Amino acid sequence: MLTDAPVCPNCGEDITIYRRIIWISNAHYNEGLERAKVRDLSGAAESLNKSLKYNKRNIEARNLLGLVYYELGRVGEALSEWIISANINPEENAAAGYMKELQKDREGFERLNQEVKKYNQCLKYLQSGNDDLAILQLRKAVSANTKLVEVYQLLGLILLKNEQRSGAKQCFQKAYRLDRGNIRTQKYIASMRSRDAAASDEKLNEPVDVGESISYTHGNDTIIQPSPHAFRDSSALPAILNILIGIAVGAAIIWFLVVPARIQAIKEEANSSTLSYSDDISSKDAQIDNLNKQLETAQNDVQTAQASSNASAAVISSYEQLLTMNTEYTSGSYDSVTIAKALVSIDRTALSSEGQALYDKLKDNVSSKAVASLFTSGKKSYTNKNYADAVSTLEEAEAIDNTYGSGELLYYLAMSYQEAGSTDKAKTTYQQIISTYPGTSIATEAQNSLTALGSTQQ
Repeated sequence: MLTDAPVCPNCGEDITIYRRIIWISNAHYNEGLERAKVRDLSGAAESLNKSLKYNKRNIEARNLLGLVYYELGRVGEALSEWIISANINPEENAAAGYMKELQKDREGFERLNQEVKKYNQCLKYLQSGNDDLAILQLRKAVSANTKLVEVYQLLGLILLKNEQRSGAKQCFQKAYRLDRGNIRTQKYIASMRSRDAAASDEKLNEPVDVGESISYTHGNDTIIQPSPHAFRDSSALPAILNILIGIAVGAAIIWFLVVPARIQAIKEEANSSTLSYSDDISSKDAQIDNLNKQLETAQNDVQTAQASSNASAAVISSYEQLLTMNTEYTSGSYDSVTIAKALVSIDRTALSSEGQALYDKLKDNVSSKAVASLFTSGKKSYTNKNYADAVSTLEEAEAIDNTYGSGELLYYLAMSYQEAGSTDKAKTTYQQIISTYPGTSIATEAQNSLTALGSTQQ
């Protein structure tokens, strides 16, 4: 038991650094707890993982991390954390209760699996260009109030691609409410806000005739241009001489001044229009390039999401089987053959290091007994000349441990292949015995069998 002293009361070692590490781990746990309270689930997961890097035996941090993963729909990772927590401290650990509740809620677990499958199917629809089917499937998931943030993100991207900006905005906002710390959701929302702001700044309303004036609205300013008719001369007493003089002077001005100026104005207007059209074309090209880049980014996000979803499905399947076999083993009444065969079907590489340790522990405890039982049964079938059953049973034993009996298991399997008519498999297995156990009596027997089959060692 450690005290407040800077040294261990038992061994006298300086524990200052140890206390500092524990303090940092607890600080990250508290930070993760605060983030989880405001539904910053991604941020909470980040803080809790940091806490476990400093102290992997921090049970509270590990259990809370499992709850965060479960709330995000990542059940496989949640199970991983709770299994590790239960192995570290099996007594009075809330993780055991979480796993028991999860096992009871088979309907909810199956519903989450179905949502993951639907999400993967939507990705296939998108790859084949069936946006409508993908939207239909995703809307079903949304109507069921799924907790998978990826569902809302993907639906939002598809709606945005199909110019349904209002629906896309609602999807991104729902994803944000589920997990306020998700960087990808924040990026999508920020992108939409930026594009909306740019469109608002560039918009200029059409002129509106207001009585004797014309008004324009630009931003927050209203510009009113008086009508040309507001300044008409209402005088009815012009002199005839002034009219005649005005006509003559006007004609001269038009001929010598107005006509050349008007021609020059037309040329300048044409040049200005050409430049304006050129600028519009360049702007449209830039917008098209930007949209193509956004589409490429969205497609990359879809591919990344599909890979992540497939990996999550593999983890969920592996941990579900591992949890079931561990429960059966700890119950005391178990069938070693059933557990060993189930372990063979589990993808060990999909497990974390702690999960792999639990996998290896189970395998070590049941493999030898299971292989011995299968070998005895297969050998009996061979003796009774039931070669098909012998091949099937001995192949199951080989899948668990092909080194059993120092080659004896492989030798009986090769003879069963030979008697069942699978000559090529028999030769391959005899050759495997010769290569693996050179210089032994069983290798000599395998070589004799090869020779009898008309083959020699290479």
